Amino acid sequence: MTEDKRLKVRASYLTKRFALKVNNESDKKKFFKANNQTFDFWSLRNVNLNVYDGECIGIIGLNGAGKSTLVNLISEIISPTTGNLQVNGEVSTISIGAGLQNGITGRENIRLKSLMMGMSNKEIDEQMDEIIAFSELGPFIDELVKNYSSGMKSKLGFSIAVYQNPDILIVDEALSVGDSTFAEKSSKKMFEFRQQRKTIFVVSHDINSINKWCDRVLWLHYGEVKELGSKDVVLEHYKEFINWYNNLSAEQQAIYKEKCQKEQLDYSLLNLREEISDTIDTRKRSASKTINKILDVKDGYKLSLFSKVMLGLVTIIIIMLSLIATSNWTMQEALGKPYEFFTEGHLFHRKPTFERELKEIESSESKSEKKTSSKLNESTQKVSKSSVSSSTTSHSNTSAQATNYTVKAGDTLGDIAAENNTTVQAIEQVNPNTDLSVISPGEIINLPGNSSTTEMSH
Repeated sequence: MTEDKRLKVRASYLTKRFALKVNNESDKKKFFKANNQTFDFWSLRNVNLNVYDGECIGIIGLNGAGKSTLVNLISEIISPTTGNLQVNGEVSTISIGAGLQNGITGRENIRLKSLMMGMSNKEIDEQMDEIIAFSELGPFIDELVKNYSSGMKSKLGFSIAVYQNPDILIVDEALSVGDSTFAEKSSKKMFEFRQQRKTIFVVSHDINSINKWCDRVLWLHYGEVKELGSKDVVLEHYKEFINWYNNLSAEQQAIYKEKCQKEQLDYSLLNLREEISDTIDTRKRSASKTINKILDVKDGYKLSLFSKVMLGLVTIIIIMLSLIATSNWTMQEALGKPYEFFTEGHLFHRKPTFERELKEIESSESKSEKKTSSKLNESTQKVSKSSVSSSTTSHSNTSAQATNYTVKAGDTLGDIAAENNTTVQAIEQVNPNTDLSVISPGEIINLPGNSSTTEMSH
């Protein structure tokens, strides 16, 4: 089985930007010191991830790290701002209240979510009793979901998801909710999915659950991938960080959090472009096109004029660096003489002596072509004048003495010539523009006089 066939989720240069409103003056001064009514908040920044079938990936991080944003992208609840996201298979999410409608009953939610996953009413009816029994909600299944506790919502969501038999399962803080009986049933279902080589994402603050179920761990830290690797290595580093963070005072934690969030606010497409440039070969001609394709904004956000100008400048610099790498020019020379660099300096690679020789050859060839053309024109004009003069004279001599003859039925050109005391050749000469190989009754032809026959023959 090839890698492409086994691939279930691929994220490349993935970002997600939210436009957040400024609620008060203090927040404005704190974050921007400007009068903008909205500001960009980059919940995810340059996330790269490959996940294959049968893998169980743990997603960890502090509150606000971007965990929920990532799983919502994978679930296609929201769309990315930039980058590429490939998801191969049906996705089902288990979380407290995920996708549940508070205004309808638990039973109605089962039907609604199952229909949204592509199940028919017949299939839903066949599984309805099993789902309800698994949820352990009993008579509460016909109560409005808005009256459920968080544990009841989690049970209902988990029960619906596992009976939809998804290709990719996302478990968001749902394994540790509920009583011991339900937790045991959930564990058995998770084990069944692992045996069936389902792809599973587990989002949790519970390190024990991550350690129990996951093969690899993705550590998100304020929108960035802090670390991705085996669970033993990543969890060990994460534990060290949590111990360090918990030992900070409340004030120190607030300062650290504000610093990290400030980085999310200050992030831009320029930062992403620089990060991409560090990972691809910018010497290739397709580099700029590749970068622009990755940076194609998908959330409809319009760049400011300043951002457009800066992106343009960065693009030009990247192109120049790529060209400089394959030329003898320096950056100082390229910036000092940009026109020469993009024309004679780089694109043609001609030495001065060769350039002069080439121009001389081109000039010589041009002059030779002009002389030849001039001689040909003179010769043509002479021949043309002679021909016109001869034709005019001949036509004048013959047409003055020529008469007309109307062809009758049964006439041949020889009969006409004999009848009019002339020859076929003489008739042809006074009818230069007429095809006399075939003549038709009613056709008018010219006939030479006696004197014209001798003149034209001469």
